[in-house]
Amino acid sequence: MAFFQMFRPTKKGQSRNATTTGQQEDSFKQRAHLKQMTPDLLGLWNVDLVTNEIVLSENLYMELGVSSPEFRKYTDLFWRQIHPDDKAMVQDKFSEALQNKIPFDIVHRFMLSDNTERKVRTQGDWIFDENGNPVRFMGAFLDLDAGERNAAYIIELEERLRDNEEQLHTLIDAIPDSILFKDEEGRWLKANTFALSFYNLNDVAYVGKTDSEMSKQSDVFNELLSITSASDQQVWDSGELTRYEDKIETSDGRLLFFDVIKVPIFNPDGSRKGLVTVGRDITERKRVEQRNQHLAFYDQLTELPNRSSFKIILDQALAEAKLKQQKLAVMYLDMDRFKYINDSLGHSIGDRLLQQISDRLSQCVHEKGSLSRLGGDEFALLLPDVNGLNEVIDVAKRLIESIDNMFILDEYELYITTSVGISIYPNDGDDSQALMKNADTALYRAKEQGKNNYQIYHSSMNIQTYKTFLLEKDMRKALLENEYELYYQPRLDAYTGRIVGIEALIRWNHPEWGLVSPSEFIPLAEETGLIVTLGKWVIYEACKQNKTWQDLGLSSVPVSVNISAHQFMQKDFIHHIDRILKETGLTPKWLEIEITEHILIENEQVAVTTMQQLQKRGVAIALDDFGTGYSSLSYLRFFKVNTIKIDKSFIDDLSIDSEGFLIVKNVISLAKGLHINVTAEGVEQEAQLHILRRLKCDQVQGYLYSKPVPAGKMAELLRRGILPVNRFNSGNDPKIENQRKYFRVPLQYGLSSDMTIIQIKDRIVELGKTEVLIEDIGLGGLRFLSVVKLPVNRDIIIEFMTEILGRKLTFQGVVVWFQEMDQQIYQYGIEFLIEEQEQSALTRLLNELALHLRDNSLAPNCRWVQTDKIHYLKTYQNRSATTKT
Repeated sequence: MAFFQMFRPTKKGQSRNATTTGQQEDSFKQRAHLKQMTPDLLGLWNVDLVTNEIVLSENLYMELGVSSPEFRKYTDLFWRQIHPDDKAMVQDKFSEALQNKIPFDIVHRFMLSDNTERKVRTQGDWIFDENGNPVRFMGAFLDLDAGERNAAYIIELEERLRDNEEQLHTLIDAIPDSILFKDEEGRWLKANTFALSFYNLNDVAYVGKTDSEMSKQSDVFNELLSITSASDQQVWDSGELTRYEDKIETSDGRLLFFDVIKVPIFNPDGSRKGLVTVGRDITERKRVEQRNQHLAFYDQLTELPNRSSFKIILDQALAEAKLKQQKLAVMYLDMDRFKYINDSLGHSIGDRLLQQISDRLSQCVHEKGSLSRLGGDEFALLLPDVNGLNEVIDVAKRLIESIDNMFILDEYELYITTSVGISIYPNDGDDSQALMKNADTALYRAKEQGKNNYQIYHSSMNIQTYKTFLLEKDMRKALLENEYELYYQPRLDAYTGRIVGIEALIRWNHPEWGLVSPSEFIPLAEETGLIVTLGKWVIYEACKQNKTWQDLGLSSVPVSVNISAHQFMQKDFIHHIDRILKETGLTPKWLEIEITEHILIENEQVAVTTMQQLQKRGVAIALDDFGTGYSSLSYLRFFKVNTIKIDKSFIDDLSIDSEGFLIVKNVISLAKGLHINVTAEGVEQEAQLHILRRLKCDQVQGYLYSKPVPAGKMAELLRRGILPVNRFNSGNDPKIENQRKYFRVPLQYGLSSDMTIIQIKDRIVELGKTEVLIEDIGLGGLRFLSVVKLPVNRDIIIEFMTEILGRKLTFQGVVVWFQEMDQQIYQYGIEFLIEEQEQSALTRLLNELALHLRDNSLAPNCRWVQTDKIHYLKTYQNRSATTKT
């Protein structure tokens, strides 16, 4: 019996050690279920030998008719429950067990609350403390009279079970689903009325027969029954409840659908016991779903796919085009004058006209494309795998010509035309939404051009969008042509200025756009899937360079590399780290992996496992940009990182009374308590450094000591070892100012101008406009601020359009210098490309402007921006915030 096994006698010195009272009481509660599993168990008891307190299981309190507090208080109450004639025997046995510290086992009588006596067997066991002294005595009462009472109860229970079984059979037969019970060999045991009627087996003796035998008895479902055993075997193999939809074709040609549930039942030893199958006829529901599906994705009038269906078809075609590197075209068609006919002759004529239009357009398309009705008199056509623009134009002409012929409906001779707008992948969009929008824009232009014609969408991308497009196109080629380069920024001891680490930062030397920062192309690499390949290259180059510095005898410091979430979660990430360290010969302790909080939250278990494997090898882990993502200081206790890097956004406005001060202080304090190193990123001012030192920040990184530099310059910094603070001056570079050949008119307020690129090398481009702010202007050029990062490249010609003193002006020039003023705000110097005649006119205008500015810094009829220039470009660049005065 399970209970006796739990309370088996033990020799002295082998009994269980004592635990806390709370733990023992919890154990008591956990064992309460034994009363249900063991019918002869009357209850449990627990004696505290230190306090002389007695605790009983809840059911025993009920049997004795007393409450728990009452029984704990009066310990002699326990002995009063023992039959008077047996009390001396029990006390002697208990004393003997207590004196000799041996298990307790005795049969006696027990008095219950209803004054009846019960023959019980009492067993107990000792609990010793760590010194071998008994502190508790625990045991149980077993009811020896339970057998006789249980026999009568069992007879009554069997009768109830028989009644319940009959009720269950009645219920199963009443259910309008097919229910079938089989034994372990697949033989039929029970089939409800619905199943027998469905299979046409009402008069067939089925008990003990297999599916194969039963298939011969059903002339309609013989094929179905013959293959059922195969699906049963799959359920047995899975060992789990299985649900699926089954499509059945009967011998008389009907197509039926069933929702099938199969449940395997196993014996305690794991052997098969039986299988229950429930099948519900969902044929009508399926037909309704198919009708609804058709209504949802097809136009009822023309039977063409509707707008929702067209988008799905386009998405699928785009995926294939991207995979096979093909082009596709999207056409939007609108029927000219259809609304007039529909309103004049009625909707009945209008509907029939749309049906004829649909037929004509379909004949033009054949099997090449997919035609849809978007709604009203608008249609859309998808042309996949087009070979060129001429092919698309030919189809557009055929569509226009087909509609241009007369329609005859009853006695009416009707004439309409159609306008067509065209967009092409990949030129005019990379997704369905963009292509549909641009085709619609082209359609609008076609109507503006007099209708009954086609127009091809022309992109009006602004400079940044165009640059992004080119970068994405050139990324993979750049890796093959070695256009990527690593820059390095030192990490320094906050107190001594000694270099203690280096962060590797990737740059792209683009042939047209110059040095491109990672903020511009890393998001593109993640979208295109190139990030993993690029990440491996960065780790390898950084490790190789660090080993080269060490071989040259320079200071040995760890090099840190930023890792994307996608790369960190790769199954072979650790393998690649091992391979790179082996190939470069770099000791693991000189590599540090920087990850963001997002990586930790995305998949905690994978992140923890990967981090542990890296740290086991000696590779350090730094938590980058701390505080910008899913920040929670509690994560620092769970994820055992070596370093946290406080994000630059908390350092920018760091002062004693700032909100950032408290955040930085708390982060540093907690990190110190967890023995985690702290690095502050983006330190650019001495005041920030002093506060960080006061807060006991370990390390700093930022322009205050050094901007990111190429490997050669970094080697020089390593030779120095300790770096001084850079006290650089603000304002313009005097070298740049001294290069000016002509005078400049300084502008107190920013002058709004529209900028665009018109030529790159010999290639003419047509782009949209980007707003910039001119800071000064002269005969030779101008200085301006922009959020767009442009290269110093004389092959790129830029055009500016603005208004000065009511005159609209256009300038063209090239960038000759630039500097970063703030985060993603850039200052440029432009050298004009200007004819001598234009220069004379500009001289007169600038002289007039200078005279006005002496009296009023807001000269009249100019596109002035009166707010802070940096703030305006960051916040209001897409709004029309300029004013004329």
